[in-house]
Amino acid sequence: MNKNFLILPLMLWSLISVGQSTSNYLYPFHNSFLNLNTLEIETPEGELTSNFKTETKYAHRYISADVFNSTEVVLSGRRFRITEDNAMEMTHLHSGKKSLVKNKKSSGERSLLLIGLSDAVLHFKESFAKYHIYKYNKNGKLSFGKSIMPRRFLKYFTHTNHRIVFTPQGHEGQYNKTHIINLRDGEETILDFNIHGVILDEKADDSIDGYCQINEADKSLKIHYGEKNFQVKIPNIHQVNWVKTVVKDGWLILACYQNQTSGAQLLGIDIETGAVEWKADVTKLSLSSDIENYENTTILSAYKDKVILESWETEGRCLQIFDLHSGKKLYKKPVLYREYITDSE
Repeated sequence: MNKNFLILPLMLWSLISVGQSTSNYLYPFHNSFLNLNTLEIETPEGELTSNFKTETKYAHRYISADVFNSTEVVLSGRRFRITEDNAMEMTHLHSGKKSLVKNKKSSGERSLLLIGLSDAVLHFKESFAKYHIYKYNKNGKLSFGKSIMPRRFLKYFTHTNHRIVFTPQGHEGQYNKTHIINLRDGEETILDFNIHGVILDEKADDSIDGYCQINEADKSLKIHYGEKNFQVKIPNIHQVNWVKTVVKDGWLILACYQNQTSGAQLLGIDIETGAVEWKADVTKLSLSSDIENYENTTILSAYKDKVILESWETEGRCLQIFDLHSGKKLYKKPVLYREYITDSE
């Protein structure tokens, strides 16, 4: 047998694999790509089909941040879309063939959104007293349906590829439970307390290994991670209602913020000791407190020895990158919608 017939496919596979993996260091932001190794703007040659936000284990965090703008998702060559009558339509992108997805439907259900997972689609609905989650595979076949109650006290909090979390945001005192749905089989776990942040496993960023709870009485954040339990003092904790976390190389990074004001507090905690080793200087997009209905969503991730903090706010967006070990700011790029500021420091 000619050995070249074996060598050539291996070479091609090697090139394809390298091409797919090398784009993971490119971070898309404001119509450009930031090279996370050099922290310089880079223009890839040809069409880029993958990047940090789509191919790394943190991809679900960016989908989760934008989840309430989602009425259609694309999965494995098919587009799933919510129709005006609250059904779900599936279109084969290659042939253009459309079909309605069969759906178990209870009386009075209203579609809220679609959530795209790595291998499935969630159709999220609500009725008078319940939320309803329907999971479909890439062919539009129903895997399971799950109802969650009480709807009036619970709100979507976050999700990974295999879990979705609901918490009583704004209803603490009336209902203090957290609901976690396993998206593999629909099994529901109910925690007898409210959480303000989840800590995901370092390897896959999928399983919930811990959680954070705000304790306004002693102005601290209770952290439960594996077998470890400790408290961290947070300035102005009464202004915090969300905590984003990332675990990386022995560090637990916290981004504490209020989703109706600008900015965040970014802290680096030594997991072994529970001590706060650094607090970063985080730039605020807006210093004004007079803007009504202000919105702030913060996304936290990591790359090698860098912490990535991106905020989506009413005033604009801001990308900031910090050193994992010291909290030193390495890069900042604010984009204000009203002034179109795009210069980085």
